[in-house]
Amino acid sequence: MALQAPPLLTVTEARTSERLEQPRPAFTTDALLQGAGSRWGWTPKKTSKLASDLYEAGHITYIRTDSTRLSDDAISEARTVVAEHFGHDHLGEAATTVTPVGKVQDAHEAMRPTHIAVVTLDSVDKDAQRLYDLIRAQVLASQMAAARRVTLSVTATAQGFDRPLTGAVSQYV
Repeated sequence: MALQAPPLLTVTEARTSERLEQPRPAFTTDALLQGAGSRWGWTPKKTSKLASDLYEAGHITYIRTDSTRLSDDAISEARTVVAEHFGHDHLGEAATTVTPVGKVQDAHEAMRPTHIAVVTLDSVDKDAQRLYDLIRAQVLASQMAAARRVTLSVTATAQGFDRPLTGAVSQYV
């Protein structure tokens, strides 16, 4: 009831915080299946079929992998694309990878486009292009600098209301 009429608000605290968010590594098979499922609601079967089609057409590397490692050539090509399209200031210091835990076969590198500079594929359907775009974006992101996220948190009191009001807003800078 106290907040129905315009109350007198008093900000009692305002603080900012900053956090660096490291880029994610290139996709493993499992991470790709999860990513396509959460983004588009695709089943693992659909994602696997599209990835197989892309692999068989020569657009992406081997699709059965537990590794987030990229070859030196792939890293070099991805870093060139990032520098040309986003600027050198967006390049990370090194490729983002995840050290495997447990029994992981690291025979194949992470899933990636065979030619990272290629944006649009000829003669593939819309969903195959979307999956290719996701794979390509993940590889490029793995070469980028950490994102800076600034959060402003505010605490206030309202006249006639016995609880503090809190809120926060974040943005990447």
